[in-house]
Amino acid sequence: MSGARIIGWGLCLGSTSVAVAQPEVGRDVADSISAQVVAVRPATGPVLSWRHLGVVSVGVAGLLLVDGPTQSFMQDRRSSFTDALADGVRGFGEWPAYVGGPVALTLVGLLAGNGSVANTGLEMAGAALVTMAVVLPTKRLIGRERPNCVCGSSNFAIGGTGRAMPSGHTAVAFAVLTALGDRIPSAAARVGLTGVAALVGWSRMNDDKHWLSDVAMGAIIGTVSARLVNGRWRLFGAGRPMVTANAEWTSVGWSLTF
Repeated sequence: MSGARIIGWGLCLGSTSVAVAQPEVGRDVADSISAQVVAVRPATGPVLSWRHLGVVSVGVAGLLLVDGPTQSFMQDRRSSFTDALADGVRGFGEWPAYVGGPVALTLVGLLAGNGSVANTGLEMAGAALVTMAVVLPTKRLIGRERPNCVCGSSNFAIGGTGRAMPSGHTAVAFAVLTALGDRIPSAAARVGLTGVAALVGWSRMNDDKHWLSDVAMGAIIGTVSARLVNGRWRLFGAGRPMVTANAEWTSVGWSLTF
């Protein structure tokens, strides 16, 4: 069935704010860059396979062995300073950042007629969307209790009430900041953005909301989602998600050729 395509996911956003605010200007600006906001970077990066998935799974499983000691270490050293720092960075993993940031960047790009900026925003939004599509059902499937339940790190119940694994805050922070960093030519900036995402993961352990393995799994999901969306990595036979934006609608689709 070579050449057949399956659309994996899609998103349609009625009229954009650009068109609503200034219909004629918005249409002219957005239409002028719509061709640039379509698969700008082809999916030519490394192909992720079942072997990679196996290695990552073994690594996360190995961290389960140190979840308990790590949680005790973190809580023994928790202080008003660490709580304040956690409060300061946690927002990078919450909806104002992973929804508001990408939307604002996309609109700025559309208004300025800059396809690169608009596409960066769309890639960030796509990375967050894919991440949450993976994280939410996985949390329910694994059913792991949070460390503050005082019930031990091995408390898993498939389909249970626990929602610890993976860390959603960590996942979306890595997704959005990785997508942004991949568009920035400065290595120092990319390291800084990765550091901020890592601090979000640390904050979840400081707050006793997640185990170390929860955070690691979230970081992996977020990073992989961003790299799949922007085409730097590929998953099996999937190409890069296709994004189209103009003055009247925005669509996102992901195809699999087999």
